Amino acid sequence: GSGSKQITGLLAMVATTNTSGTYASINFGNNTKWRNQVITGVGNAAVNLLPNLRTLYNDQTEVAGVEGTPDGIFTDQASAEGLEALIQPGIRYAPGGSGELFVKPMFRGASINWEAKCQSGVLYLLNSKHIFHFVHKDANLSMNPEGFQRPINQDALVAQRLYQGNLATNLRSALGKLTGLT
Repeated sequence: GSGSKQITGLLAMVATTNTSGTYASINFGNNTKWRNQVITGVGNAAVNLLPNLRTLYNDQTEVAGVEGTPDGIFTDQASAEGLEALIQPGIRYAPGGSGELFVKPMFRGASINWEAKCQSGVLYLLNSKHIFHFVHKDANLSMNPEGFQRPINQDALVAQRLYQGNLATNLRSALGKLTGLT
């Protein structure tokens, strides 16, 4: 994207400094309900990740008006693998289960996911009941009103597809972030 033409991502929605700034034209420095949860400088993941993740999870679920609980963890590959290594010894298999040797790791019902483009040492704990993808009804990958056109120098038809939308939240305080994982 360029200028204001790209989707606002998690980096803007779940701020590292949650005591000053604006999101969606609301000043979260003055509005504590509009502050996401954040724990910075976590440090050594082997020692500090689980206690900080528990605190973050509990802080997010104690917010007035929150629906559900955090259900998704998104981070970089190294942090996801470190978290998986910490929780894997606690996994117990019950008789009559699916018989799979290993299932997708979870923390309190939140699935652990990694993305190559996620910032290194940052972990997002998200509640999908408070994150939305809005799409304009007339620009939901609809075709430009001019329709298909033939370029002068090609034997082809081309058309523009229109999209207008954004990622949004109705309760930033139900979203959380850990930073400084090493």
